[in-house]
Amino acid sequence: MKAIINSVFLVLSIASYSQTTIGTELTIVKDTEISVLDDFNITNTAEVVNDGTLILNANLVNNGILTYTVLNPTSKVRFVGASQTISGSNEAMFYDVVFNNSATNLIGTIQVDNDADFTKGIVNNRDHGGLFFFNEASKHSNSSNESFVNGTVFKKGSSAFNFPVGNATEYRSISFENTANTNTFTTIYKDENSDTSYSHATKSDIIEFIDTNEYWEIEQTEGSDFSIIELSRNANTSSSEINAATLSDIHIVRWDIDKGYWVDEGGLTGSTPNSIKTLTQVSGYGIFALATINTNKTLPGNVVVYNNLTPNGDGVNDELLIVGIEKHPINTVEIFNRWGVAVAKIISYDNKDRVFKGFANIGINIGDTVLPSGTYFYVLNYTVDGENVRKIEYLYINGK
Repeated sequence: MKAIINSVFLVLSIASYSQTTIGTELTIVKDTEISVLDDFNITNTAEVVNDGTLILNANLVNNGILTYTVLNPTSKVRFVGASQTISGSNEAMFYDVVFNNSATNLIGTIQVDNDADFTKGIVNNRDHGGLFFFNEASKHSNSSNESFVNGTVFKKGSSAFNFPVGNATEYRSISFENTANTNTFTTIYKDENSDTSYSHATKSDIIEFIDTNEYWEIEQTEGSDFSIIELSRNANTSSSEINAATLSDIHIVRWDIDKGYWVDEGGLTGSTPNSIKTLTQVSGYGIFALATINTNKTLPGNVVVYNNLTPNGDGVNDELLIVGIEKHPINTVEIFNRWGVAVAKIISYDNKDRVFKGFANIGINIGDTVLPSGTYFYVLNYTVDGENVRKIEYLYINGK
């Protein structure tokens, strides 16, 4: 069965500047298709339960309730007009939603519980302040340069998810995986130079060049889990230095707001061409970008040691950072002074609970005072695929 609703014919409608106004209850039953030719206005006294297919050719204004029967979801909303607007004071609940228009201006709030089909037409909430939520088990399909979210996307859940974000013309998604519990994240892509707000001059030693064209901003609004993150480079949007680099020389870097500098989150070949993902769960959220790294400083098993230690309490380089060592828990780190006297030993180094902060834990200097400034050296032993790796290198401590 198919029905076309127009404000002239619908008993529940009020004819006013070419809109269909719902002021009471309306149910669209399963296997029913209703097409609304003009603006669909749901007032604050109305409830629309859509268990069929609602086809919108013009704007949606939701000040009431727009939902579906949760126990037997068969609901779909299709946006098929020209440039359409979603507005209103209340959240619109979609099971399946299809965007197949020239554009959607998102001023209000929508939640997708199953699938968002981005067939055609970019959903713009960057310029309008609307909210786009994906719920626990939701996903999206057909995302491309033709259709995605230009602005912020919210996602709640624990399953792997690819955020369908981008700018005005380019789809620049970011993927999450390996969270154990329910979390809520917000993500936005920015086609601008992060150096303006997050100095590229302040970075870990291994980082050589940070992309000057684009970055992603990720916030965790609920939960405490950390994820493996995957990004990709793009010939149209990434810096020429990133596009020219060998993929194995590209890592994902993050601006550490607590430490005030860029840190390396590692890099492995991702699931698609030109994509890179972090070695393990990231160590925090915030600003992410692609960067080239100095591969000469990378040890087997993608381990990197940052041997500049300034344990003065300013939050920058206060600890000996050994990126990736937590993936190789059979390890020891020993610190010796310039005369070869052991001053510290840490077993199962993990950059968190077992970490060197510039204090001696063996020998005559044990105490609460930072070791004297000067040149030391570390001995790192760990196991990769059953093989022992041993690294001896200088360590510079400047805590005074």
